[in-house]
Amino acid sequence: MISVTLMPGFDGRLIDRGTTISHMTTPDFDAIRMWLNDYVDTGRLPFGHVKITRGADTLFEYAYGFADIKSGEVYQRDKLVRVFSLSKIVTAVAILQLVDDGLLELDQDVAEILPEFAETTVFDESLGQTVPRSGPITIRQLLTHSSGLTYAHNEDAVAPLYRKAGLVLFYPDTLETFSQVLALQPLLFQPGTRYHYSTAFGLLGRVVEVCRNTSFADALHSRIFAPLGLEDIGFEVPHSKSDRFVSLYEFSPEKKLRRLENQRGSSWMQRDEDRFFDGGGGLVSTVGDFTAFMDMLRRNGTTPSGESILSPDAVKMLQTDQLGRSFAQMEVTDNGFYPLSDSKGLGVYVVGADHERVSDVSVGEYGWSGAASLQAWVNPGLDISVVFATQLLPSDSYPLYPELNALIYKAVTAS
Repeated sequence: MISVTLMPGFDGRLIDRGTTISHMTTPDFDAIRMWLNDYVDTGRLPFGHVKITRGADTLFEYAYGFADIKSGEVYQRDKLVRVFSLSKIVTAVAILQLVDDGLLELDQDVAEILPEFAETTVFDESLGQTVPRSGPITIRQLLTHSSGLTYAHNEDAVAPLYRKAGLVLFYPDTLETFSQVLALQPLLFQPGTRYHYSTAFGLLGRVVEVCRNTSFADALHSRIFAPLGLEDIGFEVPHSKSDRFVSLYEFSPEKKLRRLENQRGSSWMQRDEDRFFDGGGGLVSTVGDFTAFMDMLRRNGTTPSGESILSPDAVKMLQTDQLGRSFAQMEVTDNGFYPLSDSKGLGVYVVGADHERVSDVSVGEYGWSGAASLQAWVNPGLDISVVFATQLLPSDSYPLYPELNALIYKAVTAS
């Protein structure tokens, strides 16, 4: 199991799982301010933005640092950030909406929607050749990274074929073409037999397009973003908002931040030919918009006014262990700073009652992370949503998640 680094002063105090927050006063979050200030002031993060909501209120929000270090531009709360794999939670909701509407089933063969996958084979490493599939590729398997797909940047036997086929980030064509090219590549393993992080959520965007008969971007806007009143989340940054788009940084061995890109020339900037809407990592958003999305899940799928975005049953399904095994039991050895005792829901990690965690208060928590060190999670028992944003690749540069997670739970359970 990955060791969890805690901030000094955290005593690991447990609370009863039946504890409610109705008696709590306003928590003291000064430790989080100090924690974030230290990361920025020591040059380890360009900026950080934390937002915590509880009930209908903002419990805590704090932002500190620079949107661009070289120019000295100060980060403001309305800035646009690349959320990377936090996009997967949004895509999972779009798929579950199809289930709610009777247009899709979780255990349905994806080839029924995308016929190009009817003949997709499996690469057998022991034989050094492809073999027929033993069963279908299901929607549930795609949502849980157990379908046999991979990523071009992974280190496995099939990833080089993806790279050769051009199945990389910012694929230069439509989701339809992406799906057709992807279907020609063999799977890494028989569907349903292993867990392997993959481009499955990019493919799920195509499933939404076919089922909704519209582009994935338009489906997300009409079915999720517009009903929630979200105006800044999408697959591209309009030119009118370019001044709100922050720079992206990379961790270097010298522990200095190296800027990878700013607004100028960014792949996320709006272009006339934009047509690949990557449900696995393509969204940009403000922290405010993404918090509102996570709040929808915390409210069991409703808008603040009570309009249904997702059924309570679907929200429950999303946050339920789907594979019956922890990441460790599935032989996952690198899970960033998320404990390997966690399990896999639909597009999220899930903390079960038998998991080794910082404290019992974590039980029921679910969420995910983004490659540039972003985090988002919901704790239904405490009725809180948390979003943390920065722009530092890779996501395991520092133990941000366990440190922030511990500080938040200490604050909300001590009040």
